[in-house]
Amino acid sequence: MTIWTILLALLILSLLVVVHELGHYLVGRWLGFTIVEYSVGMGPKLLHRKSKKTGITYSLRALPIGGMCQFFGEDEDAYDPRCFNNHAWWKRALVIVAGPFMNFLIALLLAIIMQTAYGYSLGEQVTPYISAVTEGSAAAEAGLEEGDVFVAINGVEIVDGETLSDAMGIYVDRADVTVERGGETLSFELTGIYSEEEGRNIMGISYLQNELEKYSFGQALIEAPKYCIEMVALVYESFGMLITGQVGLDEMAGPAGVIMVISQYVPQGLEIILALTVMISVNLGVVNLFPFPALDGGRLIFILIEGIFKKRVPPKVEGIIHAVGMALLLLLILLLTINDVGNCFGGLYGG
Repeated sequence: MTIWTILLALLILSLLVVVHELGHYLVGRWLGFTIVEYSVGMGPKLLHRKSKKTGITYSLRALPIGGMCQFFGEDEDAYDPRCFNNHAWWKRALVIVAGPFMNFLIALLLAIIMQTAYGYSLGEQVTPYISAVTEGSAAAEAGLEEGDVFVAINGVEIVDGETLSDAMGIYVDRADVTVERGGETLSFELTGIYSEEEGRNIMGISYLQNELEKYSFGQALIEAPKYCIEMVALVYESFGMLITGQVGLDEMAGPAGVIMVISQYVPQGLEIILALTVMISVNLGVVNLFPFPALDGGRLIFILIEGIFKKRVPPKVEGIIHAVGMALLLLLILLLTINDVGNCFGGLYGG
């Protein structure tokens, strides 16, 4: 990881949050809600401009960690018809759902691009092969090329990604790599591959171990939604494993962990970046729809209760519930961040 890959990872994550807030903004404008401010970034304002026509302030803030769409009277219980809570319940529900919907939409569009440009796994396991070589890396200097199929590393036969990872750790700072290329078996010696930052050997390649098929645009329109649905199912499966104790909280990643993961894979090329962005965007959409206070899903539950029973939950009660939910979310983020930082330092200084 470098400062530039970390900044790029932060930018990707922030753009997904900005897109989420854009969903709230666009549907709010469409349905006639009064919007106070739409901002990119958080913290102190760097630049801002107030529209004379709409009265909306558009701002760029100092911290590149997402964005915000602030509605007039969003958490107030007043008689002013402009207040967010004085609009029809179904309009408020659409505004709330629009944020996660935008995350799903962006994930779908990126999945279509990924499948037409790079292909999609057919699920048939094959020996890992190099899909990209990082310029200036040890692999590039040794002569490894895209399309090379791994045969062995440090004398260990390579049959899948796990054996590849294990074989890379046999020696420190060097690797003897055997590959097949065009029917020939070639051997390469890689040196200077140990990364102090990562605490492990890194060749400077990305690899695949499934056959890929590039889809036409028409095929991708059909297959990309299936791919995104698989991602949604994976999110629910992961949380199910957390609830049942199959995985621990220490195996989850917070915002810092997500940034570290993205920055780690950024050098491996656009294909990997697209796949990660699709996965993270789907995660944002799904998690925000969880019926937990302070999240979009939690607010949606209160709106639906109002729509079904024709009576609002007392604003003070709802406010307290959301405040408690926000406190718990911030505590969870703090715990995950501590875990992320611990994992980072463990990777830097571990064996």
